Amino acid sequence: MAGIREDAATIAKLLYDLKCFKPASITVGELKESVELPANDFDVADSYLLQSNLVDGTHGGDRGHRSLNTAGVEFVESELANVSKEDGSAQRNNLGQGEVEMGQSKQKTAQIDIFICHSSVDAEVAEALIDLLRSALNIPAERIRCTSVDGYMLPAGASTDEQLRQEVHEATTFIALITQASLASAYVLFELGARWGAHLHFAPVLSSGADASIMRKPLENLHALKLYVTAQVHQLVDEIAYQLNRTKSSASAYQKQLDNLVDLASKTTPMPNKQVSRSSQDTGQYNDTDRMVILSGWWDSRSDETAPISYDNTDIELGLDAGATKRLIEIVAKEKNYIVETKGQHLIKFKHGPNIARFHRF
Repeated sequence: MAGIREDAATIAKLLYDLKCFKPASITVGELKESVELPANDFDVADSYLLQSNLVDGTHGGDRGHRSLNTAGVEFVESELANVSKEDGSAQRNNLGQGEVEMGQSKQKTAQIDIFICHSSVDAEVAEALIDLLRSALNIPAERIRCTSVDGYMLPAGASTDEQLRQEVHEATTFIALITQASLASAYVLFELGARWGAHLHFAPVLSSGADASIMRKPLENLHALKLYVTAQVHQLVDEIAYQLNRTKSSASAYQKQLDNLVDLASKTTPMPNKQVSRSSQDTGQYNDTDRMVILSGWWDSRSDETAPISYDNTDIELGLDAGATKRLIEIVAKEKNYIVETKGQHLIKFKHGPNIARFHRF
């Protein structure tokens, strides 16, 4: 029975990775192609999932459909938690308690409590936000990352892309400073996509004349606080204090910093020339460069880059137009040194490229 449960967990995890929750689904035939189980073992495990009410399905043999239900999600997360308990200690030892492997050298990094995703155009507002959070929550400077503000930049010698990728995933809280300028920044889009795909804390805040109307998918469904509204800034401080389990100072202790932030955030920041692509600015939609940046960030948030990718489900998850993933994912994979292993009408699976040893994923 243990073998059947393990095979069932393999199938359920694939459904979980592909985000096949109702109404999304996948055909039995596509599942068989992706799971790499012997046909008889697959059929037995599939029956186990159906009889245990862990998946919902339709008849029709290989043309039938499967999707993970609530009980199935709990089943997968329980299995993942068990695996995490078994190898968590080994993973912590491999990381060296805060040492990040960078080629043949090691760079010590502090745990980041707050990562502020922003455009350099909005550096003044970002700095005011840092001043407020430090005054209100007594957070050490080394536990905040804000790449455009002195004292909070990356350490000397750090690999910019690799360390940002790591910190975007590992920061306890993530504040996205949303303005016209930030949504035109490739780095901002990369960071937003990576954090969004990781399903971790994500706090969008509006500044510099921006309102919720500028937020495009997948952010448009998130509630964003306005930094130019005093009450909402107080709410942000409360939320970050809760996420970090820190005691907040009395409001009078940081009132000056709060007023300064609200004042700066109320001013409209002029857009620099050449920063926004014409197609994305004029239509309010992503162009292919935007889409590739979002897909790249999402790719780096995946626990397994070799897991099959559903074109349709990825488009829906990331708020991309239909067909974007199918059209662009191979280009993104190639840049990361992955090559196609199998490819179908609805799914694609990649494997490590010949020089994958040169790359290290955080």
